[in-house]
Amino acid sequence: MNDSKQTDQLRRLGWAFVLGLIVAAQSIARAEDSPKFSDVVTQHFEKWVHGSKGILTPERVKELVLRRDIRGAEAAALASIHCYQRKAGTHAEEVTRSALLSDKRKEDPTLRRDEVASGANLSHNYKSFLKHLQTTPRHLFTKEHPSLEGIAQGHLGDCYFVSGVGAAVHRDPAVVRRLIISRTDGSYEVRFRNGKHIHVPPLTDAELALGSSAGHQGIWLNVLEMAAGTVEVEAQQKKSAELVVLDTLGEGGDSVFTIELLTGHKAQKDLIRPHQKGARPAPAERDVPQLADKIAQHIRDALHHQRLVCCGVGRWTVPPGMGQWHQYAILGINHGHVDLWNPWGSNYKFEPKGEPGLKHGYHTVGGKFSMPIHDFVRVFGAVNCETENLLK
Repeated sequence: MNDSKQTDQLRRLGWAFVLGLIVAAQSIARAEDSPKFSDVVTQHFEKWVHGSKGILTPERVKELVLRRDIRGAEAAALASIHCYQRKAGTHAEEVTRSALLSDKRKEDPTLRRDEVASGANLSHNYKSFLKHLQTTPRHLFTKEHPSLEGIAQGHLGDCYFVSGVGAAVHRDPAVVRRLIISRTDGSYEVRFRNGKHIHVPPLTDAELALGSSAGHQGIWLNVLEMAAGTVEVEAQQKKSAELVVLDTLGEGGDSVFTIELLTGHKAQKDLIRPHQKGARPAPAERDVPQLADKIAQHIRDALHHQRLVCCGVGRWTVPPGMGQWHQYAILGINHGHVDLWNPWGSNYKFEPKGEPGLKHGYHTVGGKFSMPIHDFVRVFGAVNCETENLLK
């Protein structure tokens, strides 16, 4: 690269950094003056229902979520309502203005960010979404390459995707950056390594709020989520124009999908807890040493060859500070300990109330923590490793 190109690049990066600082400062000021959820509902509800006898249907909310002219606090409120209407285990609900305004659920600081849809929490979710919108620079990238520090899974159940992205960013952030190409019309083309080329239209504010965050790095992670959601939509033969694409990504999945999408290589699943009559029991204690050696060797081999590695737990008891039915990135293995990254990421921290281990959990900062390999095989159900074999 010649001197003039280096100077131009440094100038662009410098302006992007300054812009990030400006956005952060402005967001603090805006947060103090932000309207309450109830104020937004009162102001916009009649427009939202559009003469449908005072009832806000899930179909109407989806339509509003996909509108690019709805921004800021209004978009955050609609994203919160959309989360409530798609909540797991129930049928989507029609809501009235009085129902929205009567939500008095208190904020729960211990609530998982990817389980917020299990209850109403309308005001709590609204605040979270609005903060996301206020603190996210609207540039694709604001620094030369993505960074693991700053990434945090949003309100989708897409840990299987964000964990894989985190593993890829940790391995080689430049490769992740090259996946996305900006278009002059504000849209993007994402060229996944498995051969899928996905066009992503400019994101609406509500879509941005619903997705994950890359902090002050820009919206690149949101664009990747939209593209991956589109791949899922196409695989399920749905009509993307009639739905919120991110909902499909949030239905859950396996990091095998993500590894293959990001690398173009097949992924291998090494089961630690095979299915046995509908259950997945923990390994017998007598089998732990041998199993630990086997899994450790698989992880070492994969990481030695610069391959992506993720792992997951199911619906069984896990140490404090960890989540059930959740997937993680494996960053390293050293001296008998596995280094992991929880895609809750960024600001997620946990301090054991006792000796670190299975009983009290593990010291966690920014989603990163380490656990002995013998504990690892007692907790996790499977390890997903990138292989050298190309997808056909």
